[in-house]
Amino acid sequence: MKLIKQSAWWVLILLVPIANVVFAIIWQIKLLNAFGKNGAYVLFAIFLAPVYLILWMVWGYSSSTVYYLNNTPPAHNGPTASF
Repeated sequence: MKLIKQSAWWVLILLVPIANVVFAIIWQIKLLNAFGKNGAYVLFAIFLAPVYLILWMVWGYSSSTVYYLNNTPPAHNGPTASF
């Protein structure tokens, strides 16, 4: 929760039956945005969970993955291809 700048007390919302799914999706989107990734990757988590887990492993070992404290990645000056 610290990575997305939320209080640890928000974890208690996971005890509420329907709200836990909604907030888990919202938190995943915020976490993806904190690492400069598009929030649409959450669709992989919903529909293709193994693909989503593999993506997180690839991003974890990628040198281009950077954590942005203010959630605004720097603008790119042209097309880049980094793996």
